[in-house]
Amino acid sequence: MALNMIVGRAGSGKSTFLYEKIISEAKQHPQQTYLVLVPEQFTLSTQKEFVKRSEHGCIMNIDVLSFERLAYRVFEELGMGDVTVLEDIGKTLLIRRIVRKRNADLKVLRRNIDKPGYLDQVKSLLTEFSQYHVQPEELHQALANMKEGLLYYKLQDLTMIYEELNDAIKERFLTQETLLCLLADVVGDSEWVKNSVLVFDGYTGFTPVQRVFVKAVMPLVKELYVTVTLEPMEYRLGVGKEHELFYLSQKYVSSLVKLAEETGTIVAKPLCMKEPEERRFTRCAGLAALEKNLFRPRKTPYLEACKDVEIVCRKNPREELTYVASMIYRYREMGLRYQEMAIVTADLDTYADEIGGVLKKAGIPYFIDQKKKVTLNAFVEVILGLLELVEEDFTYEGVFRYLKTGFSNLTDDEVQELENYCLAARIHGGAMYQYPFSKLTMGYEAQDLVSINAIREKVVEPVMAFYETRSAKYSVKERCQALYSCLEALHIKERLDVFADQLQEKQEGNKAREYKAIYDTVFSMFQKYVALMGEETMPFSEFREMVAAGLAATKVAILPAGRDCVVLGDMERTRLEHIKVLFFVGVSEGVIPRVTSGSMCLSQREREMLLEQKIELAAGPKERIFTGQFYLYQMMAKPSQKLYVTYPAYSMGGEVKNPSYIVGVIRDILPNVTQSKGEDVKAEEAYFCPEMAFSYCLQQPFTKESQELLAYLKQDDMFKERIQNLASAALGQQDIAQLEEALLKRLYGDEVKGSITRLETFAHCRRRHFLEYGLKLKERNTGQFTLMDVGILMHGAMEYYAKALEKSEYEADTIPDEMRIRLAEEAVQAAVAELSQTFLFENARNNYQIERVRRIVRRATWAMGKHKQEDGYVPTYFEKKFFLEPEAEPQMLQLPGGMAMRLNGKIDRIDVKQMEEELHYRVVDYKSGNTGLDYNQVYAGCQLQLVTYDYAGGKIIEQEQKQAGACDGVYYFHMKDPLVKLEPGEGVGVVESKLQKELALDGAEEEGLDTLLAYTKYKIHALGCDMIQGEVTGNPTKEADVLYCAYCPYQGSCGFEEDGEQEAIRLIEKEKPEDVLLKMKETMEKGTNNQ
Repeated sequence: MALNMIVGRAGSGKSTFLYEKIISEAKQHPQQTYLVLVPEQFTLSTQKEFVKRSEHGCIMNIDVLSFERLAYRVFEELGMGDVTVLEDIGKTLLIRRIVRKRNADLKVLRRNIDKPGYLDQVKSLLTEFSQYHVQPEELHQALANMKEGLLYYKLQDLTMIYEELNDAIKERFLTQETLLCLLADVVGDSEWVKNSVLVFDGYTGFTPVQRVFVKAVMPLVKELYVTVTLEPMEYRLGVGKEHELFYLSQKYVSSLVKLAEETGTIVAKPLCMKEPEERRFTRCAGLAALEKNLFRPRKTPYLEACKDVEIVCRKNPREELTYVASMIYRYREMGLRYQEMAIVTADLDTYADEIGGVLKKAGIPYFIDQKKKVTLNAFVEVILGLLELVEEDFTYEGVFRYLKTGFSNLTDDEVQELENYCLAARIHGGAMYQYPFSKLTMGYEAQDLVSINAIREKVVEPVMAFYETRSAKYSVKERCQALYSCLEALHIKERLDVFADQLQEKQEGNKAREYKAIYDTVFSMFQKYVALMGEETMPFSEFREMVAAGLAATKVAILPAGRDCVVLGDMERTRLEHIKVLFFVGVSEGVIPRVTSGSMCLSQREREMLLEQKIELAAGPKERIFTGQFYLYQMMAKPSQKLYVTYPAYSMGGEVKNPSYIVGVIRDILPNVTQSKGEDVKAEEAYFCPEMAFSYCLQQPFTKESQELLAYLKQDDMFKERIQNLASAALGQQDIAQLEEALLKRLYGDEVKGSITRLETFAHCRRRHFLEYGLKLKERNTGQFTLMDVGILMHGAMEYYAKALEKSEYEADTIPDEMRIRLAEEAVQAAVAELSQTFLFENARNNYQIERVRRIVRRATWAMGKHKQEDGYVPTYFEKKFFLEPEAEPQMLQLPGGMAMRLNGKIDRIDVKQMEEELHYRVVDYKSGNTGLDYNQVYAGCQLQLVTYDYAGGKIIEQEQKQAGACDGVYYFHMKDPLVKLEPGEGVGVVESKLQKELALDGAEEEGLDTLLAYTKYKIHALGCDMIQGEVTGNPTKEADVLYCAYCPYQGSCGFEEDGEQEAIRLIEKEKPEDVLLKMKETMEKGTNNQ
């Protein structure tokens, strides 16, 4: 047996030579077994390469394997197929359990163990111990030689966890690290491996555990071939300095030679490959010069014009990828296949997030060489929602987190219907969901609960068995089984398959494959939980935390849909073969080299201290910088025709980014390299396909060029409607300004019915009126105690008080204070009960608001008596309803075209006073705010209610008193509990008079009232005429600097923009009352709307 090393620089053809040699020998010796070992991520691409190069497209006696796959094959041959390997998730679970149990014994790690990601760092370090064959005994020996300090106590904690972890998995499981130790022990019994030809390709070195296996297998095989990326002249020089380019390869050769010496294996003369410029770079002098000089101590600059390498700067990662997409598109037009181009980066997470939005839009097939995290997958969100629902006991957040995933057994409409009711009725807690809902909150009637309870049953039925495992007495196995039953009842697997098919139809193949794989991947995780700790019991919160941590660590491996696609890969781990054009993106400072503080568990200095104790671990941050240079060198030597090095000027968040040092290195080697420093996407880069051109136009100022391009794209039906819609939105154009007559009839009928408030809404803004009264949109009732609820309570309490006062023997001004306060308290209680909102007493804020209402009602009932004492008006009618019919008021309510209006309302209070033979009255409207009668608002039609009450009050008086009454005024009564300030020298006796002043009625008295009333009637008729014309234009009023839109709940539905639609805004001018009255008379005389 001999150790044969194929040595050469990157691009010299080492792998190609070896593959052809193995294929040739395999054909000549069909009985001979050939085992080709490559890193796990390279197995598929290497298998394809062998098949492609084989004469008949098949390989019979050549097996391409990784270390792990080789182990399984040997175990299967030897009847050891029942070996169970503990994966990372299982290891994390065991470590979590050990840490929880021994938390009190931890001296250093306890402080950080609950920090996000720290437990994974501990797991990674313990894995490193196993990979580098570090035994607990060695750690104890190191502790014995150390002085007490931070590292001492840290290593003490780690040793304790490491020992308990080994005890937990001993005789039950193997880890991926100890797998090779077992393989080394039994490989001598394998007839399949004995006398085989063994090949190692794609490795830069072995871990100590891997070296144990290599040492065991060396004497068994017929021949051993190893490829090494190394300058042939440096083969005999031994191991150099760690900062030198080929340091890793020199260490690799040294370890192989040492193993050969230990096993008595002959080391054959190395086969040195030709220079790369004689193979890969025969026509690319610039690329050849870059490979030959990169990271070498002595550089020879290539002074000719270099077109093989190009350095490009763009604004941000998205625009970098836009540039890359344009070049891929151009090369494809020139005849290159997508698989002959690739994109690599050292910041795969950032560019993986952006690539879909660019390459997919450009119609370029792509594959991201990265295991995809599943945390954003809807199926994972279902599980997390169910866990929250159970632990938090059916909170609103938990229930609707689960239901809004789209994978529950409810339709979207059912979810919205249930959510609206749960918010309005304040439904939360398992006790509420287990029994039929019965709350009749505002806006709901008994028949509505029938459908809502049917939805409730659909929610509760599948989850109840899982919900019942909330108790800490349930085991992990029982909870996993209950969760599985819940998901089976929801038919999740079938729903995922349907959703994956829908994604496939939308040309979203990567997502489709993710949803195809996610179910089995997640349930594999649960099977590991059951196998490792199935009988263990724990609080549900800990179970939820454990599952959430497992899901956060779970990744789905996705295979490319086809061979001909562009690969986006990682600079270090992605295997690229036969690449002609390579795009190296994201070449920024902080990414290359990556700024890292190393492990959260061990610092660089601590690793060096352990090395002094003969404990070898993986490279620390400093060594990784030098290792990164080697991977950079290998990657930049991959393309055979063109290398693009691109970097962004800014991150996607707008932070300034500087180019990596490697950009300067390239410029030193290639002084005349082609460079493009424009930060913005150029037009020609965006115009390479219609979809990209369309996107580019939307992001740029509107120019003649973009106008011509949009006109061209508009000829395509696919873009025509999109362009029209976007242009309409950009220019602020509304779809309609006026409803057609047929639609108007369907919305409003033959008669306009409603309150004065409806007319005021129409006067403020036609669009809001249409949304609220035409389309019946309304704000969602969230079950919160709002200012509107406060007003309703105050009005209701005053009505109950008035009824109680009528039944008593007293009047407003004669009732004793004790009795008045008692009746006021009872009135508030009755109003609260009528509101039927149990949530009113759920928190201190609501209780404070109710107490505030009590104080205000007590003060209002006191003020009511004082009002009578002052002027003799007797509060007589309370909360009186009225109806204004067109038959009685044709001039005001009969509208053109045979249509009419019917108005209704409720007057809070009418005070009556008998003056000799005349009956006088005044109208009082309760207000919880500071609204006053504004003549300017009345003129605009925005404050018609109070004056209309004057007319309606007269009708009520005439009906109740059997005689006509004279109105002496219309007033607002501001319900409040004011504070009064005493001036120096004033006594307590003036408090009452100051309170009376604060609580005085505010409004319009007899003078000018006739004009106000006449104009109000006129305005009601005018607004009705406009309303039946179907006006729905967004034309809000504006007073001073306040636009009506500021108070509108429909801003999201309307689309009105103040800046772009100034001409539609109607200003309400501020004029003196006497001037407004004069203007009202003039308007009525002219008979014009004049709005």
